[in-house]
Amino acid sequence: MKKSVQEMAYEIIEPLAKNLGYTLIEVQYKKVPSGMELAISIDKENGVTLDDCERMSRALDKHLD
Repeated sequence: MKKSVQEMAYEIIEPLAKNLGYTLIEVQYKKVPSGMELAISIDKENGVTLDDCERMSRALDKHLD
């Protein structure tokens, strides 16, 4: 059975998030007016900061292009 983009993305993102100390909450691959968008939600003890989001985004850049 072929995996969806969302499932494949989850398999890539979950270990990255874990290695950075985050819990991956959700992965969404959805249609938006400009095309398709991959959105993720992460969490960590004491909450997620903007710096955490930037750190996760930079880690993803290397793996999702």
